[in-house]
Amino acid sequence: MSTATTTPVTAPTVQWTQNGGSKYDNGMRPGVGLDNYGQIVEVHAGSGTTHLYSHTGTMSGTSVSLNGSQQFDSGFVPTVALAPTGTALEVHSAMNAVSQLWASTGTLDGSSVSWNNSNAVGSNSGYFASVAVNGTSGAVLVWENGGSLYSLPGNLDGTAVSWGSSSNFDQGYEPSVSINDAGQIIEVHEAMPTGGALWYHLGQLTNGTISWGAALQIPGGSGMSSPGVAINNNNQIIVCFNDGGDLKYVTGILENGDVSWSSVQQYDSGHYPQVALNDNGQVLEVHQAMTNASYLYYHAGQMSAPTQGS
Repeated sequence: MSTATTTPVTAPTVQWTQNGGSKYDNGMRPGVGLDNYGQIVEVHAGSGTTHLYSHTGTMSGTSVSLNGSQQFDSGFVPTVALAPTGTALEVHSAMNAVSQLWASTGTLDGSSVSWNNSNAVGSNSGYFASVAVNGTSGAVLVWENGGSLYSLPGNLDGTAVSWGSSSNFDQGYEPSVSINDAGQIIEVHEAMPTGGALWYHLGQLTNGTISWGAALQIPGGSGMSSPGVAINNNNQIIVCFNDGGDLKYVTGILENGDVSWSSVQQYDSGHYPQVALNDNGQVLEVHQAMTNASYLYYHAGQMSAPTQGS
């Protein structure tokens, strides 16, 4: 594996609006999706229960409005993505450990999501799943199973999702994935052993098949864990992660098959951040609180355009 280097292109920056974030619910392990219209779908596990909940909302500029929560299923560590059609795709583990993966689809319906019954994701078992969709019906799912990382291509047709064949593409922990309309994929995960650096893969979804590139290290040192990643159709990237209780982020720009990364910046404290980014540069991040792990917070921000360095 190789270490990525910074190129003369300057990565975009993010202007966050909240100091300390905004509390929006109680729960654990949130995930979030955001489309180009500012529509939001958030999911999380209940605190001390097996219930899964969702929120809908809107984002105008950097102003966020969330509706009340609704229970939609049972499980652990949910992840969600939102297609431009208003269809949400959610995946979770059946148990709080490596176990059968289940997927639900739903349609945004005013202040709630009309969720369909969940279905098993083939015979695939895992934990810390992450799902992404794009505007051309493409879907990609990644997860961890005993330190091995797996990926699965999919197709989202309306509210029907079909899956291809899974493959083991690396070793690591807590993977996160995002995809744009060109089928370009970025996946980020913790190194083995855990508690070290973050590594990423670039990939391409073509005709229902994922082709992965080599693993590269995100510059920023050690102690980086629990990443969340997002890429948009402008090839802008953001990665949020935990560093010993501090929440930090890096941004990047994908150009000619390479990512130019920013320096690491801290924006809060907490655990298990996940992030969404749309083509307007709107950024929405969700996480568990540091001092009270059952509190959920969000940050809204605006990403700048990248600039060319000297």
